[in-house]
This record gives sequence, structure tokens and C-alpha cells, in this order.
Amino acid sequence: MSRKVDASPPPKAHIEALSKIGYDFNTAIADIIDNSISAKSKNIQIGFYQIDDVATCYIADDGIGMTESELIT
Repeated sequence: MSRKVDASPPPKAHIEALSKIGYDFNTAIADIIDNSISAKSKNIQIGFYQIDDVATCYIADDGIGMTESELIT
């Protein structure tokens, strides 16, 4: 049985660091999709939604995934 683990970096600092090296939103989405394909995903779902002033993008797939320790690392 799996459980949710929040291994998210602090968003503001992470975005600022990545943008300084030229890593933009489009490149990030492409990398995530590439990871999904590498994980043998047959289905990849990309969605966007907004609640009040907060916009969110999510990507879900049915690939083989990572172990909890791989995710945290």
C-alpha cells in the first residue's frame, strides 16, 4: 500500500534557482513527460486548474514509478 509523501522543494527558491540556469516551464514539462515515458507509462494525463489566484498544473502517469526513498532523494 502506498502513502503520500511531500518531498517538494520550497517552490520560490527552487524556481528562482532553476530559472537562473535557463530551465523554464516548457523544459520542465518536457522532462517530466520524458520521465513518464522512460517509466513505461502507457497513459499520461496533464491538467491545469485554478482556485482563486492559485494556478496548478499536474501530470499523472501509470508508469512503474519510484520507491519512497528514490522520491525523497
